[in-house]
Amino acid sequence: MKKLIIILTMILPLISNGEDLLENQLKSERFSFSLQVGMGDATGVAIEQIKNGLQDVINKSLDRADYSLAKAAIQALGAIDAWKEANLDLLETAFDQLDKKSRNLFTNMSVLINQANELVTNNLETSRQIVENTNQITESIPGSGKRSFILRYFPSVLSPLIADSVLITFRGVNLEKAQIGVTLPDNTVRKVNIVGPQEVSFWLPISALPIDQSKHQVFELKVNHITRDGNTAIFWPKYRNVSRTILISSLPKQAATFALTGIRSFENEERIIYTADMGRFSGTNTSVEKIANLANGYKWDLRGGVSSHQNFRIVSTGRGEAGRCQEIIWNGSNEHGIIGRARLDRIRQVRFPDVRYSDGYKHCGIEGPIYRFISTTAGLEPISGQLFWGQDEIIELPTDISEFTLSIKSFTGEDKIITNNYSDEFLSVSKERSRLIIRTKIPTDLIK
Repeated sequence: MKKLIIILTMILPLISNGEDLLENQLKSERFSFSLQVGMGDATGVAIEQIKNGLQDVINKSLDRADYSLAKAAIQALGAIDAWKEANLDLLETAFDQLDKKSRNLFTNMSVLINQANELVTNNLETSRQIVENTNQITESIPGSGKRSFILRYFPSVLSPLIADSVLITFRGVNLEKAQIGVTLPDNTVRKVNIVGPQEVSFWLPISALPIDQSKHQVFELKVNHITRDGNTAIFWPKYRNVSRTILISSLPKQAATFALTGIRSFENEERIIYTADMGRFSGTNTSVEKIANLANGYKWDLRGGVSSHQNFRIVSTGRGEAGRCQEIIWNGSNEHGIIGRARLDRIRQVRFPDVRYSDGYKHCGIEGPIYRFISTTAGLEPISGQLFWGQDEIIELPTDISEFTLSIKSFTGEDKIITNNYSDEFLSVSKERSRLIIRTKIPTDLIK
């Protein structure tokens, strides 16, 4: 049969805007995918290729314990099967004759399959894109018909805090008409309770799973369901047995490990004994006062009040005649300037036959402690530890911390670098003045 090769050049990540998905993807990063379909039964062939590709993704993902990608592919496989059964009349239609929205949805899924199998980008992001594309395929499935389909299930993650059992819910179409059983790892079969046409549920006992809380585990549960077939005999309806695998993940008791570093910004005090020169005092038979000022941000250390005065004295800082450094005047002095007083007499010089007089003089200064604060930064002593589900980790911080870096390595192996308040589906981080609070949040799924 003659084949039509459709070469699609697309950009990733995918844009999720309905019919305009392909047109909106022509941007910067490019990825090529070849899809071969027959001219006659191209749609059926294309869908089988996509299903085979999804099964390949599932197998490879389970081999490398990539739970999120495997679950996304399983969910997509169920949705595509449901679309196929609801659109049997379109399977013989050429793929390029499908409506634009359907072509785009299946083409996007093909690109994502190739992307997942070749590990082109981050698998968690690929998982999210597959789930998003799956949801759009699901929404396009007609609601009428006799077939029943299981399309979604939740929760898919078991908390280590659950001691007894958890209610697992399936969502789909015509589920009240199906006979559904779930085979557990211990080979027991659980029947489901019908909630309505689109929902059934069953209680999963924790004891039925060989859970080891020291590690992240994934369990495969077989779901068998008997449903009305799309083809009905003349007098009796036909039934078929559909088998599906669902993945249930158990969380380890330890949610993550963390390492905290940071920068402290503070004022460091510098204190020294210093002599401030007031310069030359001069005069005749008088007392002269001057102020000893400081520069470079220093202050006289008068923080002790009156008791600190004993730490200061007026001193000679140079030559003089008929003068002396007398005392400190505290009235009017402050941390910015201290008043010093010098006593000055008259200089008498006898030069026969004359006597000459001039001002006495003296160089004086104030000696005492001065201080200033210098802006300083220092590294915070590194802190590391473990995070556990249901337990807040409270880390005491110095009040002068100016920035922090919190490195989180989650149980999934994902690394996060957090430098401010933060929140996602697994944890929240909030900084108060003197502490950092890390709070774990138990998820119901690992992909959103």
